This record gives sequence, structure tokens and C-alpha cells, in this order.
Amino acid sequence: MLDRTFGARVACALGVGMMLGTAPPAHALLGKAQYTCQTAVAKEAIRFLGPLLRLHQACRDANLAAPGSCAAPDSDAVAKLRARLAAGIRKHCDFGALSPPNLLVIGYPGPCPDPDPSNGFIVDDLIACIQGSHESRIGGVCGGGTNLGESCGTLGDCPDAGPGTLCRGLLSVQYDPETTGPLSSSARKCQQTIAKSSSKLLVTIQKSIQKCRSNLLDCEFHEDELVCKLSGFGAADCATADPRTAAAIGKAEQQLRARVEKACAPSDLPVIGICEPDQPTIGDGIDCLIDAIRDIVDNPDPDPGAVPDLGDFVYATAAVCGDRRVNTPAEECDGTSDAACPGQCGDPLGLFACQCADVPRARAVCAHPPRDRGRRRLLKGRREAREGD
Repeated sequence: MLDRTFGARVACALGVGMMLGTAPPAHALLGKAQYTCQTAVAKEAIRFLGPLLRLHQACRDANLAAPGSCAAPDSDAVAKLRARLAAGIRKHCDFGALSPPNLLVIGYPGPCPDPDPSNGFIVDDLIACIQGSHESRIGGVCGGGTNLGESCGTLGDCPDAGPGTLCRGLLSVQYDPETTGPLSSSARKCQQTIAKSSSKLLVTIQKSIQKCRSNLLDCEFHEDELVCKLSGFGAADCATADPRTAAAIGKAEQQLRARVEKACAPSDLPVIGICEPDQPTIGDGIDCLIDAIRDIVDNPDPDPGAVPDLGDFVYATAAVCGDRRVNTPAEECDGTSDAACPGQCGDPLGLFACQCADVPRARAVCAHPPRDRGRRRLLKGRREAREGD
């Protein structure tokens, strides 16, 4: 059901301040069409990422066998995957003129950019977001420090390359950027096993988490009681709190470990490296692979400034002041996203949250909440009685 009401937070006295619209809940109760849209986005995202990653892997493998033999993945194949993604999302998520409010109820835009806020977040914006976020997670995104998920190939491409920062993508985790071919048969077998096994883990985590999160949203009322297909924990805890999800991911991790340990020898490490940064042992490399894949797909980090994972784009939650992104009409800045007033952005918990502090403005604040008339009359009567005594 489309919620057409929007609340307002009203100042208690006169002043030059902002009237902030209340955001919808993280995930409101979805109508049938909205739920269908949400599950379609999840399904199409998986159908897009897996084949696209395999195209990139094929190009990398070709260069490791014969350096310079593949400049880029097949452009026609990439275009077909993009077209299929767009068609699948548009089929279930185009609500016409009502697209912005319906997508808002679902949770969008969340971390998705909105190139034209004047027309709201529409289905074209949603398609561009899913495509862009998934393609960038293959190539690499900047994280840590003041980075905001910018695309990168190496850490040097990031705005902040200081301590604690990183450039992480699926390809840089699966293939050491410094490895060149031709590789020996042993090293090539190890490399291909790393790529294939970690990709299987990726797909398993994606499918399992998405099924869990979709079941959490599959709710309806029965005799005035809200009943959901899955409940008792939040979406961020799917990987650990839902037994089926945890079992599926755990099994995939064990399979990755067994396959890589069988295919790779210690002598392969200096040649190909495992994970990013390179790990000293095969066991450490496998642990790094698992952690990196989890981080890219489903990072439960509650920090609103953390780089969004793939699930954050697919299952978006409403934008808020404090997520370090200027993504609501009321925001002039947000944390380090302060191009309008560098270093002068109002604190999310302050009086002028996400407003530029270098702009003169004022706000009146009530010291005490107003008392109701009945209580004021009662207190006045008691005071007069004491004075009469």
C-alpha cells in the first residue's frame, strides 16, 4: 500500500530553521507490487553479477596464459547483460508517475545516487544504481579513511590513500594485480581454482542472504497480527541468526577451503599471491578470501559511513543525515561530503544537522515542554490557596 502521508518535525518557537520531513521506516510493510519489485531487483542483481564476473575472469585468465591477448571483456556480451538487467528491473519496478513514492516505501534510494532529485528516484535511477554498484564491486571501490566508495583499480586511485584505507574489488581479491603470465601449469591451476571457488562462495552468500532478507519482508496481517515468513532478527543478522543461511554459507566456505588447499602448493604463493594484500600461507590466503567476499556482499558494519556492500544497494534503506552522502533534499552537506562548505558541515546530532555552518541562521529551542492548560490551572489554584493562607 502506498503511504501518501509524510510527517513533519516542527520547531516549538519562531526562528530561521528547517522543517525536516520524517523518513519512512527502514523497511515499511510492502504491498504485493512493491514486494515483487524488491525480489525482482535481488534476482536480477545475481543474474547480472555472476556472468559479468565470469567475462572478466576469462579475460584475466587469457592474459595469464598469453599476456596481452585480452584487452577487455567482450563488449557485446557485457551490453546484453546490461540490457537484461534493465529489462528485468523495469518489468517489475516501473510504477509510472508513482515510481518515486513506491520506491521510497521500499527503501530507495538508500546509498544509490539520484542524478536528478527534481523528478524523484525513478526506475531509470534504480537500474543505473544496481548496474553501477555491481560493476564497481568487480573492479574495485575505495574504502576506509574519508573514502566514499569511489571506483578504483589500485589504492593510488582513491582520494584518501592513507593508513587504514583500501581499494577492494572482486578481481583484485581473486587475481593479484602484479601477477603476469605466462604461468606454469601448477600456478595456473591454483589461480583458476581460487577464482572459481571464491565465485561460488560469492553466489552462495548472495542467494542465501537475499532469500533470508526477502523472507523477512514477506509479511501480511492475520486477524490484526502481523505475520512474516521469517522474523526474530534484523536483516543485518541473516548470515548468523538464520540457521539455513548460516549453514549454506558455512558449507560453501568449507568447499572453498578444501578446493584451494588441494589445488595450490606453497610454491605457488610467490608466483600468484592469494587475496589482497598477499598472504604468507595458503590458510591465511583462504581466510582473507572468505573475509573479503563477505565484506563485499554482506558487511553488517553498523557504521553509516562504511562503504556500502552489494546488499545495501539491493535492499536499500532510507537515506538519513549522518550517512556521509548528500542524498535528501534537506541536506546541504553530510559529514565528509561537504563540497558546498568544506569542513563546515553541521553535526548530524546538532541543531543544524547536515547544514553548512558558514551560512548565518538561527533556531529557537524550548527549554521545557509546554504544560497542558489543566495542569496550569491546577498549579495556579494551589499557589493562590497558599497565598490565601
